[in-house]
Amino acid sequence: MTKVCNNCGKSVEESHKFCPGCGTSIENEIENTILICNNCGSENSVNNFFCSECGVKLDNKSSKEVTDTSLSQTVKSIVKKPVKNKKNKKSDNTFQQKITSKEKTLSKEKLLGIVLGALLIIIILLYAKGTFDRPIPSTNNIPPTSGPQVSLANIREINKLDAQVKANPNNYELLLQLAHLRNDSGFYEQAINDYQTYLVKNTNNVDARIDMGVCYFNLKNFPKAIEEMERAIKINPTHQIGLLNLGIVNLSAGNLEKSKEWLKKSININPNSDIGKRATELLNSHLQIN
Repeated sequence: MTKVCNNCGKSVEESHKFCPGCGTSIENEIENTILICNNCGSENSVNNFFCSECGVKLDNKSSKEVTDTSLSQTVKSIVKKPVKNKKNKKSDNTFQQKITSKEKTLSKEKLLGIVLGALLIIIILLYAKGTFDRPIPSTNNIPPTSGPQVSLANIREINKLDAQVKANPNNYELLLQLAHLRNDSGFYEQAINDYQTYLVKNTNNVDARIDMGVCYFNLKNFPKAIEEMERAIKINPTHQIGLLNLGIVNLSAGNLEKSKEWLKKSININPNSDIGKRATELLNSHLQIN
């Protein structure tokens, strides 16, 4: 039984999958007599001029007789889906594991590189600042600090009092506090100005005049220090601290005899007080030297 190709009109056997005239695909049953294609080994009808599988021209000498059963099995073996190679599948899994392992290794190496890079940057910065080559300061043979230690709290208090005095120029108690604080903080010239302004209205304040003399002494102005302290002693001849200070100032100025005179007067006021004991120590030192 034959069919007609819808594409070219050529007669086609029922067993043909493709038209032997134009190669169009045709579904048919397979007959007993076939031709074997020398190119692909496919079985074709004896009436085919071209292989119904690959389209190559057929050689009629390769024909043979086969039973329907064997042909049916042959067709089934051709169209059966190929089974995947288990060995290849295992190889694929192994390859994938290698890729995953490599990625993990790269991730660890990348993280380690970041950490080492950060440490290197820190070390470079420390070297740039001289942290590693900076000598440790020695505490041996450090000379003692001299003069008052100015604290930030004193500075704030001075600024506060200064603003209050400017706002209340007639408040002499505030002015005296400001003078004392500047004296204690080492601002001797400013303290002298405050004491002078205060003493204009409070001439007989012996303590303020002695303190102003101390400011002159710290500025190495010994003549002016002696002058102000002697004015204070004229007001109060028993001012023991004033007498001691006159002995110290004259000693610093090189007036040894005058210094002894003032120290003796300080001791006579009260030899057992701290001031009297200090005056005694200085006087004995002078006697040993001379």
